[in-house]
Amino acid sequence: MKIKIIAWALIIFVITIGLAFTTVSQAQAPKITVFNPLGQPPAIERVPMASRISDLEGKTIYIVDIGFSATHQLLTELQDVLEERYPDTTWIVRNKIGTYFNDDPKLWAEIEEKGHGMIMGVGH
Repeated sequence: MKIKIIAWALIIFVITIGLAFTTVSQAQAPKITVFNPLGQPPAIERVPMASRISDLEGKTIYIVDIGFSATHQLLTELQDVLEERYPDTTWIVRNKIGTYFNDDPKLWAEIEEKGHGMIMGVGH
């Protein structure tokens, strides 16, 4: 019983001394200024959506395949269905270089020059 009392007294003494030194060291610690690491993000520039075309008759619409697994077959089937449903519209399936996140300036220039619209197949 005496050993337990002595042990508890020793634990309380060690904690009290530790708190006393912590309080003294915190009071003597120099103050520093901290900046927010997130910074100030730039304002988001809104880009309006492209205007809709009035109809598909006589138009050229590109169907762009970004290379998602097994998507090319789906998009060529889509092209066949759309050609049957809209015979006066030209449907062109094209493969985009890279993934969805990679830029393909040549393809975009071709679509802008020759096309009236685009369907981008991003997966299924």
